[in-house]
Amino acid sequence: MLKPTKRKAFNFLRSYYDVLNELQNDKDKLNFLLAIMNKQFLDEDPKDLNFIVNLCYASQKHAIESSVKGWKRVNKDNPMTDPPTDPPTIPQTDPKEEKEKEKVKDKEEVKEELLYPFQEIEFKESWNEWKDFKRTEKKFNWKSTKSEQKALNNLKEISKGNYLTAIKIIDQSIVNGWSGLFELKNVTNGNTIRTNRLTVDEQLAERNRIFEKNLNDSITANMDRSQDDGFESGQFTNFDAV
Repeated sequence: MLKPTKRKAFNFLRSYYDVLNELQNDKDKLNFLLAIMNKQFLDEDPKDLNFIVNLCYASQKHAIESSVKGWKRVNKDNPMTDPPTDPPTIPQTDPKEEKEKEKVKDKEEVKEELLYPFQEIEFKESWNEWKDFKRTEKKFNWKSTKSEQKALNNLKEISKGNYLTAIKIIDQSIVNGWSGLFELKNVTNGNTIRTNRLTVDEQLAERNRIFEKNLNDSITANMDRSQDDGFESGQFTNFDAV
């Protein structure tokens, strides 16, 4: 019968071999070898050895036990043999629970497919460029196919179903460093639409220009109104008549 042991090997010293050769009887030699191996692999002390074999084993006992103690120290004093265990039992499972697990597994295996609103290659390349921009510049990734699909649907809506407009919208956000997609800033010129690509500084300058223009127009209008009121009340003198 095969005896269980955790130890895989041990050093067979030259002194074991020298003592073994001193024994004349093959049976004694075998008992001496078995005594060494049982101690090394199973930590079992020899029993029922005759006087000669026991004397030979005693001469090597220190080296044998030192080897066993060294193995135990390295392996944190774990037993060299596994305790007997009962045969494994198969747990009983509820058929309903198994069916629920299978349903959950089937749902997990079903992968949602991304549906592009436009099938043109130019659009798909532009969308991948937008995803790369979001990932590298904004440290953003869509957590699911569903959330990315909603972004695509929104792009289709704000582009009025035109894939060229959708590409321009993506370009607009990348150029301006925006995190989202927005309708084009339109400049109407007949039927053409031009994307406003002003930088933040340019936009501030444009706002200041408009503000100053409105302010000047307001001042001019107030001056004209004041002059009209003066003439009507006769407060102004006609110096040419003096």
